[in-house]
Amino acid sequence: MTLSRFFGAVLMAVASTACAAESFTQVAVGKAKVSWRTDTPLTATTPLWLHLHGDPRTVEQAFASLHTPGVLVNVTLPGLSKIYADYFSEPAAFDTLLREVTATLRRTAGLETWAPSMLTVSSFSAGFGGVRQLLRQPGAFELISVLVMANSIYCRYAGPVAERRVDP
Repeated sequence: MTLSRFFGAVLMAVASTACAAESFTQVAVGKAKVSWRTDTPLTATTPLWLHLHGDPRTVEQAFASLHTPGVLVNVTLPGLSKIYADYFSEPAAFDTLLREVTATLRRTAGLETWAPSMLTVSSFSAGFGGVRQLLRQPGAFELISVLVMANSIYCRYAGPVAERRVDP
């Protein structure tokens, strides 16, 4: 599975109004929706996908089109990138989210030994504020295996604009 394939799937799902319905189990976990396909068995090594900013059904359909196993965690907050930056500014927010997702999967899906290991983080538009915060946290940074940014990379210039130095 390549990044371009995932990005293409996200764009196709967003652009398509005639997406075939897939069957997902969906559980609310705090401000997140945790989803997994009902026709794909989950195992202790099932990868985790975190998506920031997107309609849960649209993101599920894009994820389903990949035909790859995984648990999808979608965090969609009302507002712009500052909302996501504020939400993930404290490392405890990400740690709490992972603990709650782990507990939910162990309880709801019967995955007693599941723990997050391979994490793909994707973001659309305003979700970049959260991604930026996660990349600043050593624990989150180490866990992220793949990063997919769709219409998401925003930054300021450091110093005069003519110098084109980016302020990370």
